This record gives sequence, C-alpha cells and structure tokens, in this order.
Amino acid sequence: MSPTSPAASALASARRRLSTPPAAGRRSRGSPAGGGGGVSKKRNSLGGPGPHLVQLNLDFGQSNLGTVTCSGCGMVYSAGNQADAVRHARFHASRRPAAAAATAAASAASASAWRGQQAVKEFFNGDRIVRVSPGAGGGVGWQRAKEIFRLMDEELGQGTEPDAYSGMLVLLYVRHQSGIVGCCIAEPIRTAYRLLPPVEGAEAATERDTEPLPAQCGIHKVWCQSGHRRSGVATALLDAARSCLYLGLQVPLSLTAFTAPTPSGYRLACRYLTTDRPLVY
Repeated sequence: MSPTSPAASALASARRRLSTPPAAGRRSRGSPAGGGGGVSKKRNSLGGPGPHLVQLNLDFGQSNLGTVTCSGCGMVYSAGNQADAVRHARFHASRRPAAAAATAAASAASASAWRGQQAVKEFFNGDRIVRVSPGAGGGVGWQRAKEIFRLMDEELGQGTEPDAYSGMLVLLYVRHQSGIVGCCIAEPIRTAYRLLPPVEGAEAATERDTEPLPAQCGIHKVWCQSGHRRSGVATALLDAARSCLYLGLQVPLSLTAFTAPTPSGYRLACRYLTTDRPLVY
C-alpha cells in the first residue's frame, strides 16, 4: 500500500469536520440561542435582564452641546436639548419682523443713500459714522433712521416716537457691506448725578446720589446690533458724540452722563467712563 500524501490527509480531515454535527449546547456562529425556534430574552445595556435603555445624548466633546447664544436673536439655550431648541426656534421666529426692519434699513445704507448726510468719522476699512437730521439731504436719511429707532426701542424695551429725537444729535454707524449696525442719540445737559454702588448680587446700580454735579454730554441712547457687539462700534459712536455735540469742543469723559441704563448699558458706561459709579441724568 502506498503511503498517503500530506495533501490527501488534509482533504480527508476537512471532510470529517464538515460532516460532524455541532456538539450539544454548542451553536454555530449567527444561530439563535436554544436552536432556531428559541426566543431570546431582552437584556439591558449592562448585560442583565430588564428594559432596554436608550441614551439620548452622547457627549464626545462636540461644540453643539451645552449652552450657546444665538447671534441673530440673542437667546441663550441648550443646543443638545430638544425642548430648548424648539423654544429657541419660536423665539427666533418672533424676532423676524424686527430683523426684517434692520435688514431693510441696512440694504438702503449704500453710498448713494447717504449722499447729503454729514459724515463725522470715516475709517480706513470703509466704515463711517454719519449724522442725520430731519432736514438734511431731503430727509431721506431721517426716514432710514426711523426704522432703526423702532428696532432700537423694541430691543431696549422702550417706546418713543421717532420725531422726539429730531432735536437731538443722532449718529448712525454704517458698516461697509453690512449697513447700519449702531446708533447713538445724545443731547446737551447741564447737571447729572453719581450712581451709588450696586447692592450685593444686583446686576447694575439703580440708586443715585442726591447731589447734582456739572455735566455737558447726555447719552440718551446707544445701541448696536447683536452680531456686531464688542467690535468697537459703541465706543466709536460715543467718541463721536462727545466730539460733535458742541462745535469745536470735545466733552471730557468726566462730564459725560447716561440715562438710567439697563444692566448691559450700565456695564458699557462703567467700561467707557472707567468708573463703577458713572453719571446719570
């Protein structure tokens, strides 16, 4: 008898493995436990019996989890929370009329739209600050400014007839390719009062001293679109107001006062005047 070759032995061994059925208690890969007719029990994520648990949010350091501030409407909400996202969508939609007014005014803020208006400051990047009044340039700039007045009053929670500003200094910040992004309304004053330090835990000071102090420049309102804040717009407007209010005179910071400010306005006044007790009138 001739000896069996290695190749023949390997082939025979493979045939035996294929013909041998699985041992009891063993199942082939992919077959259900207990045979084809068995029903598997549900197991939870820890391996034990129980209801199936689903993790709704996985935090792997994504930037869209946690609190975010919408640059369009200013609302702070949790991006990873569905209920918060719905509330933000509703609030954002409610702001569309105001945003539309700002967009309409901004789209009209081309060079030709402001022809005849006095440019009090021009910047190297194409931005400028213009002074508008009811009679200048045929009143075109004043009509554009009225749209900004309405938007500004809505965001500040105030209501003032636009014509009430006709006797004041009105400055608009016109950003290159973005239109009107800021507004400052100032007026001459003679006296103001020093704010008292805020009480502990309060966002802003609300009480003032009773002693009148000399003042010259009253900042009636200052406003900047939310997407352009902390970019120097408000500071540039305030500087221009102090320079333009009186012919040939720049009002010093120590003689500049604000109307009763909101918490954000109080912080701006403190930063701009470099004091925690600004003047108010």
